[in-house]
Amino acid sequence: MKNAVARWALLLFALLIVGPGLARLHGLISAGDGGPDVTALTGAALGVGALTLIAQFLVAALIGALTANLVGVRAGLVATGFALLAPAHANGTLLGLMRWNGTTGAFRMLAIEGAVVLALGVAAALFVSRAGRRHETEPADKPLTAATGVAFIVALAAGGAAAWIIARETLAGQTIGAAGVAGLAAATLGRIASPRAHAAVFIGALGALAVVGPLAAISVHGADVARDVYELHVLPIARPLPLHWMAGGFIGVPLGTAWASQLMEKKAARPAPAR
Repeated sequence: MKNAVARWALLLFALLIVGPGLARLHGLISAGDGGPDVTALTGAALGVGALTLIAQFLVAALIGALTANLVGVRAGLVATGFALLAPAHANGTLLGLMRWNGTTGAFRMLAIEGAVVLALGVAAALFVSRAGRRHETEPADKPLTAATGVAFIVALAAGGAAAWIIARETLAGQTIGAAGVAGLAAATLGRIASPRAHAAVFIGALGALAVVGPLAAISVHGADVARDVYELHVLPIARPLPLHWMAGGFIGVPLGTAWASQLMEKKAARPAPAR
Protein backbone atom coordinates (compact mmCIF):
# COMPACT_ATOMS: atom_id res chain seq x y z
CA MET A 1 0.00 0.00 0.00
CA LYS A 2 2.81 2.41 0.93
CA ASN A 3 4.61 1.55 -2.30
CA ALA A 4 1.51 2.31 -4.36
CA VAL A 5 1.00 5.66 -2.62
CA ALA A 6 4.65 6.58 -3.11
CA ARG A 7 4.55 5.52 -6.76
CA TRP A 8 1.52 7.65 -7.60
CA ALA A 9 2.77 10.60 -5.56
CA LEU A 10 6.06 10.61 -7.46
CA LEU A 11 4.39 10.12 -10.85
CA LEU A 12 1.94 12.96 -10.23
CA PHE A 13 4.77 15.16 -8.96
CA ALA A 14 6.66 14.50 -12.21
CA LEU A 15 3.57 15.13 -14.34
CA LEU A 16 2.05 18.15 -12.58
CA ILE A 17 5.03 19.94 -11.01
CA VAL A 18 8.31 18.97 -12.68
CA GLY A 19 6.96 18.82 -16.25
CA PRO A 20 5.30 22.27 -16.29
CA GLY A 21 8.41 23.72 -14.67
CA LEU A 22 10.60 22.28 -17.42
CA ALA A 23 8.15 23.53 -20.05
CA ARG A 24 8.79 27.09 -18.85
CA LEU A 25 12.38 26.71 -20.06
CA HIS A 26 10.96 26.56 -23.58
CA GLY A 27 10.52 30.32 -23.36
CA LEU A 28 14.31 30.62 -23.71
CA ILE A 29 14.11 29.24 -27.26
CA SER A 30 13.28 31.83 -29.93
CA ALA A 31 11.31 30.91 -33.07
CA GLY A 32 11.81 32.83 -36.29
CA ASP A 33 8.29 34.28 -36.10
CA GLY A 34 8.26 34.77 -32.34
CA GLY A 35 5.69 32.00 -31.93
CA PRO A 36 5.76 28.88 -29.76
CA ASP A 37 6.35 26.29 -32.50
CA VAL A 38 10.08 25.70 -32.24
CA THR A 39 12.35 22.91 -31.04
CA ALA A 40 15.67 23.12 -29.26
CA LEU A 41 17.85 23.11 -32.38
CA THR A 42 15.55 24.86 -34.86
CA GLY A 43 15.50 28.12 -32.91
CA ALA A 44 17.59 31.23 -33.41
CA ALA A 45 20.24 30.37 -30.78
CA LEU A 46 21.55 26.81 -31.06
CA GLY A 47 23.61 27.03 -27.88
CA VAL A 48 20.66 28.14 -25.76
CA GLY A 49 18.45 25.48 -27.31
CA ALA A 50 21.00 22.71 -26.71
CA LEU A 51 21.52 23.72 -23.08
CA THR A 52 17.75 23.90 -22.56
CA LEU A 53 17.31 20.40 -23.95
CA ILE A 54 20.12 19.00 -21.80
CA ALA A 55 18.68 20.68 -18.68
CA GLN A 56 15.23 19.23 -19.38
CA PHE A 57 16.61 15.71 -19.76
CA LEU A 58 18.83 16.06 -16.70
CA VAL A 59 15.96 17.06 -14.41
CA ALA A 60 13.61 14.46 -15.93
CA ALA A 61 16.25 11.76 -15.41
CA LEU A 62 16.77 12.84 -11.80
CA ILE A 63 13.08 12.55 -10.91
CA GLY A 64 13.01 9.26 -12.81
CA ALA A 65 16.02 7.97 -10.87
CA LEU A 66 14.47 8.97 -7.56
CA THR A 67 11.26 7.17 -8.48
CA ALA A 68 13.17 4.10 -9.69
CA ASN A 69 15.21 3.93 -6.49
CA LEU A 70 12.12 4.11 -4.29
CA VAL A 71 9.54 2.04 -6.18
CA GLY A 72 11.08 0.40 -9.26
CA VAL A 73 12.61 0.93 -12.68
CA ARG A 74 9.40 0.85 -14.72
CA ALA A 75 7.84 3.56 -12.58
CA GLY A 76 11.09 5.52 -12.88
CA LEU A 77 10.98 5.39 -16.67
CA VAL A 78 7.34 6.49 -16.68
CA ALA A 79 8.19 9.36 -14.31
CA THR A 80 10.89 10.48 -16.73
CA GLY A 81 8.36 10.43 -19.56
CA PHE A 82 5.81 12.32 -17.47
CA ALA A 83 8.40 15.02 -16.74
CA LEU A 84 9.08 15.36 -20.47
CA LEU A 85 5.42 15.54 -21.52
CA ALA A 86 4.89 19.26 -20.92
CA PRO A 87 8.21 20.28 -22.54
CA ALA A 88 7.38 18.07 -25.54
CA HIS A 89 3.95 19.67 -25.89
CA ALA A 90 5.55 23.12 -25.60
CA ASN A 91 7.60 22.38 -28.74
CA GLY A 92 4.39 22.79 -30.72
CA THR A 93 3.81 20.95 -34.00
CA LEU A 94 5.58 20.20 -37.24
CA LEU A 95 2.93 22.23 -39.08
CA GLY A 96 3.57 25.24 -36.86
CA LEU A 97 7.31 24.91 -37.40
CA MET A 98 6.82 24.81 -41.18
CA ARG A 99 4.85 28.06 -41.07
CA TRP A 100 8.03 30.01 -40.37
CA ASN A 101 10.76 27.61 -41.48
CA GLY A 102 9.39 25.65 -44.40
CA THR A 103 12.68 24.36 -45.77
CA THR A 104 14.48 21.04 -45.98
CA GLY A 105 17.05 22.67 -43.70
CA ALA A 106 14.53 22.53 -40.87
CA PHE A 107 14.24 18.77 -41.35
CA ARG A 108 18.03 18.41 -41.32
CA MET A 109 18.12 20.21 -37.99
CA LEU A 110 15.31 17.99 -36.70
CA ALA A 111 17.37 14.92 -37.67
CA ILE A 112 20.39 16.33 -35.80
CA GLU A 113 18.18 17.10 -32.81
CA GLY A 114 16.84 13.55 -33.05
CA ALA A 115 20.40 12.24 -32.73
CA VAL A 116 20.96 14.43 -29.66
CA VAL A 117 17.68 13.27 -28.15
CA LEU A 118 18.66 9.66 -28.90
CA ALA A 119 21.89 10.04 -26.93
CA LEU A 120 20.23 11.89 -24.04
CA GLY A 121 17.33 9.42 -23.91
CA VAL A 122 19.58 6.34 -23.78
CA ALA A 123 21.78 7.98 -21.13
CA ALA A 124 18.69 8.85 -19.06
CA ALA A 125 17.29 5.30 -19.39
CA LEU A 126 20.60 3.77 -18.26
CA PHE A 127 20.82 6.21 -15.34
CA VAL A 128 17.25 5.50 -14.20
CA SER A 129 17.76 1.74 -14.56
CA ARG A 130 20.94 1.86 -12.51
CA ALA A 131 19.20 3.87 -9.78
CA GLY A 132 16.50 1.21 -9.47
CA ARG A 133 18.59 -1.94 -9.90
CA ARG A 134 17.95 -3.08 -6.31
CA HIS A 135 14.34 -3.71 -7.34
CA GLU A 136 15.27 -5.84 -10.37
CA THR A 137 14.81 -9.59 -9.92
CA GLU A 138 16.17 -10.56 -13.35
CA PRO A 139 19.27 -8.71 -14.59
CA ALA A 140 19.08 -7.44 -18.16
CA ASP A 141 21.66 -8.10 -20.85
CA LYS A 142 24.25 -5.44 -21.56
CA PRO A 143 22.96 -2.91 -24.12
CA LEU A 144 25.54 -3.94 -26.74
CA THR A 145 25.09 -7.64 -27.52
CA ALA A 146 23.92 -9.65 -30.51
CA ALA A 147 20.62 -10.46 -28.79
CA THR A 148 19.90 -6.83 -28.01
CA GLY A 149 20.86 -5.95 -31.60
CA VAL A 150 18.00 -8.19 -32.72
CA ALA A 151 15.73 -6.54 -30.14
CA PHE A 152 16.69 -3.10 -31.47
CA ILE A 153 15.87 -4.02 -35.07
CA VAL A 154 12.54 -5.54 -34.07
CA ALA A 155 11.74 -2.52 -31.88
CA LEU A 156 12.65 -0.10 -34.67
CA ALA A 157 10.35 -1.86 -37.13
CA ALA A 158 7.49 -2.28 -34.64
CA GLY A 159 7.74 1.29 -33.37
CA GLY A 160 7.91 2.73 -36.86
CA ALA A 161 4.88 0.72 -37.99
CA ALA A 162 2.83 1.73 -34.94
CA ALA A 163 3.68 5.42 -35.37
CA TRP A 164 2.87 5.21 -39.08
CA ILE A 165 -0.62 3.95 -38.26
CA ILE A 166 -1.38 6.29 -35.33
CA ALA A 167 0.17 9.62 -36.38
CA ARG A 168 -2.64 10.82 -38.66
CA GLU A 169 -2.19 14.53 -37.83
CA THR A 170 0.61 16.82 -36.66
CA LEU A 171 -1.25 17.83 -33.46
CA ALA A 172 1.12 17.51 -30.49
CA GLY A 173 -1.29 15.38 -28.48
CA GLN A 174 -1.62 12.89 -31.31
CA THR A 175 2.06 12.74 -32.20
CA ILE A 176 3.09 12.25 -28.57
CA GLY A 177 0.38 9.59 -28.28
CA ALA A 178 1.65 7.94 -31.46
CA ALA A 179 5.15 7.86 -29.94
CA GLY A 180 3.72 6.29 -26.79
CA VAL A 181 2.02 3.54 -28.79
CA ALA A 182 5.24 3.13 -30.79
CA GLY A 183 7.16 2.66 -27.53
CA LEU A 184 4.60 0.11 -26.34
CA ALA A 185 4.83 -1.88 -29.59
CA ALA A 186 8.62 -1.59 -29.76
CA ALA A 187 9.18 -2.83 -26.22
CA THR A 188 6.56 -5.59 -26.38
CA LEU A 189 7.83 -7.18 -29.60
CA GLY A 190 11.47 -6.36 -28.88
CA ARG A 191 11.33 -7.99 -25.44
CA ILE A 192 9.62 -11.06 -26.90
CA ALA A 193 12.41 -11.30 -29.49
CA SER A 194 15.06 -10.86 -26.78
CA PRO A 195 13.60 -11.50 -23.30
CA ARG A 196 16.57 -9.97 -21.45
CA ALA A 197 16.98 -6.87 -23.60
CA HIS A 198 17.66 -3.67 -21.65
CA ALA A 199 14.92 -1.01 -21.68
CA ALA A 200 17.51 1.48 -22.97
CA VAL A 201 17.58 -0.50 -26.23
CA PHE A 202 13.91 0.31 -26.86
CA ILE A 203 14.37 3.96 -25.87
CA GLY A 204 17.21 3.99 -28.37
CA ALA A 205 14.91 2.63 -31.07
CA LEU A 206 12.46 5.49 -30.48
CA GLY A 207 15.36 7.94 -30.61
CA ALA A 208 16.49 6.39 -33.88
CA LEU A 209 13.02 7.01 -35.32
CA ALA A 210 13.44 10.69 -34.39
CA VAL A 211 16.42 10.68 -36.77
CA VAL A 212 14.92 8.45 -39.47
CA GLY A 213 11.64 10.40 -39.73
CA PRO A 214 13.06 13.78 -40.86
CA LEU A 215 15.66 12.14 -43.13
CA ALA A 216 12.97 9.99 -44.77
CA ALA A 217 10.83 13.12 -45.30
CA ILE A 218 13.72 14.88 -47.06
CA SER A 219 14.37 11.83 -49.23
CA VAL A 220 10.74 11.26 -50.21
CA HIS A 221 9.36 14.82 -50.41
CA GLY A 222 12.47 16.83 -51.31
CA ALA A 223 11.88 20.56 -51.87
CA ASP A 224 8.10 20.03 -51.63
CA VAL A 225 8.30 18.90 -48.01
CA ALA A 226 6.70 22.07 -46.55
CA ARG A 227 3.77 21.90 -48.98
CA ASP A 228 3.26 18.22 -48.16
CA VAL A 229 3.21 19.02 -44.44
CA TYR A 230 0.47 21.61 -45.05
CA GLU A 231 -1.51 19.07 -47.10
CA LEU A 232 -0.90 16.29 -44.53
CA HIS A 233 0.86 14.18 -47.15
CA VAL A 234 4.15 14.10 -45.25
CA LEU A 235 5.28 10.68 -44.04
CA PRO A 236 3.60 9.79 -40.72
CA ILE A 237 6.91 8.92 -39.03
CA ALA A 238 8.11 12.46 -39.80
CA ARG A 239 5.20 14.08 -37.93
CA PRO A 240 6.36 13.66 -34.30
CA LEU A 241 9.06 16.13 -33.23
CA PRO A 242 12.17 14.72 -31.49
CA LEU A 243 11.00 15.42 -27.94
CA HIS A 244 7.59 13.95 -28.81
CA TRP A 245 9.33 10.64 -29.55
CA MET A 246 11.15 10.64 -26.23
CA ALA A 247 8.26 11.71 -24.00
CA GLY A 248 5.97 9.09 -25.52
CA GLY A 249 8.74 6.50 -25.60
CA PHE A 250 9.56 6.75 -21.91
CA ILE A 251 5.90 6.14 -21.10
CA GLY A 252 5.23 3.43 -23.68
CA VAL A 253 8.42 1.37 -23.26
CA PRO A 254 7.93 0.32 -19.59
CA LEU A 255 4.30 -0.56 -20.33
CA GLY A 256 5.50 -2.66 -23.26
CA THR A 257 8.11 -4.51 -21.20
CA ALA A 258 5.49 -5.25 -18.53
CA TRP A 259 3.06 -6.51 -21.17
CA ALA A 260 5.73 -8.70 -22.78
CA SER A 261 6.62 -10.20 -19.38
CA GLN A 262 2.99 -11.09 -18.75
CA LEU A 263 2.63 -12.67 -22.17
CA MET A 264 5.77 -14.77 -21.71
CA GLU A 265 4.74 -15.82 -18.19
CA LYS A 266 1.36 -16.99 -19.46
CA LYS A 267 3.02 -18.90 -22.28
CA ALA A 268 5.48 -20.56 -19.88
CA ALA A 269 2.66 -21.51 -17.48
CA ARG A 270 0.54 -23.05 -20.24
CA PRO A 271 0.68 -26.87 -20.06
CA ALA A 272 2.26 -28.63 -23.01
CA PRO A 273 -0.23 -30.37 -25.31
CA ALA A 274 -0.59 -34.11 -24.79
CA ARG A 275 0.86 -36.34 -27.49
